[in-house]
Amino acid sequence: MTKIILFLVEGATEQALYVKILEKLNAKKISCEKLPSNIHFLLKTLRKPYSRLLCLCRKETILAVMDCGGYKQLEMCLRELLRSELITNALNEGLSTIIIASDRKHKPIEGIKGLLASIIRDVKLNYREINKGLFIVQFNKVNVKLVVIEEGLEKHKHPNATEQIEDHLEPLAKTIYPRLWKYVKTFKLNTKQTIGIIAALTSNYKGSPEFTAILIEKASLNQLKQHLTKILKTIENELPDYHSK
Repeated sequence: MTKIILFLVEGATEQALYVKILEKLNAKKISCEKLPSNIHFLLKTLRKPYSRLLCLCRKETILAVMDCGGYKQLEMCLRELLRSELITNALNEGLSTIIIASDRKHKPIEGIKGLLASIIRDVKLNYREINKGLFIVQFNKVNVKLVVIEEGLEKHKHPNATEQIEDHLEPLAKTIYPRLWKYVKTFKLNTKQTIGIIAALTSNYKGSPEFTAILIEKASLNQLKQHLTKILKTIENELPDYHSK
């Protein structure tokens, strides 16, 4: 059976980040029509006008990455997915892991824990937290793993941090655009502001998602491991042969 991993990500920048990382790990873009029928229909019902779904395949695993259009919409998508009548069929078709990716400032681990607690009364599911941000959710004796990635650095440890994805992107920008980074840092900006200005000063700038894709494309895998540690480790856990690449 094909393994299906669903990424519910906060916005277009996160979607660009995860898609490019997966491509670095030899995943290839495919049509989402290749998803098993119940999973495809379930995700289609979740999609809103502002959301976008992209799919990739790596060996026997299909990776579906959905831009939910904001953190509140991400929680809404997850709530609707877990309450759907199609969820058990989707699990039986291979949906094994749901990865939630959102900025730390939203406290997504606390939010998802609260969401699970709030719907357990209405839906026949059980869940347990294995580690911080790692949940096992059970429907009719069928399990799905729920992994929450909090993006960004903690402000009390990193004064210029914003607790957003840009905290991880700035070191990549420093390496790839050292002269621009050195110039911009003279203004003593936070990481989000720094990334925004460097992006605007590069040629053919079209927006944050596009610039994020460029950074990931230009970075080496070792640089990604260094600056996107939690993200790479999460993917590694779901793709056992990751180390061989």
